[in-house]
Amino acid sequence: MISENAADLVARVSSVDGFEGRAGLAIGGRGADPAMTKIPLPAAWIMFGKDQVDEAPYGSSQSGGRGGLIPNGENVQQVFSVVIYVPYLSQDDLISTQFPLLESVIAAVRDNGREAPSGNRWRYIGQKLAMVYPDRLAYEQHYTLDAFM
Repeated sequence: MISENAADLVARVSSVDGFEGRAGLAIGGRGADPAMTKIPLPAAWIMFGKDQVDEAPYGSSQSGGRGGLIPNGENVQQVFSVVIYVPYLSQDDLISTQFPLLESVIAAVRDNGREAPSGNRWRYIGQKLAMVYPDRLAYEQHYTLDAFM
């Protein structure tokens, strides 16, 4: 389920105008530019961060003490990050171009409630400024998704 949901997130981010061929899971991390200082901008690097069980363990007092039953699968919460690299040109460019781009990515991922392969919807958790270079900024957006594994 991780790979299906990751592919869905890549497709959603890639659909945003400006990311033609510059959004994906491997962008920057495997090439000759691991610090991503030479890639054309804007660009998005999508990363699977973690998953965690989204319920109390079976057999615990929190689950009603089901006697140690082990389920066939687990409800998990998957956590993904989308790091968006944008040019750092001027205040006017940030306001008129780059900040709307960040909002466009959020809208594309949420896509008016369209379900991911897991059957659930992506949740936007927030974003932060992650890196500052003289010619570029990187914003890290966080998303979660419920899944069954």
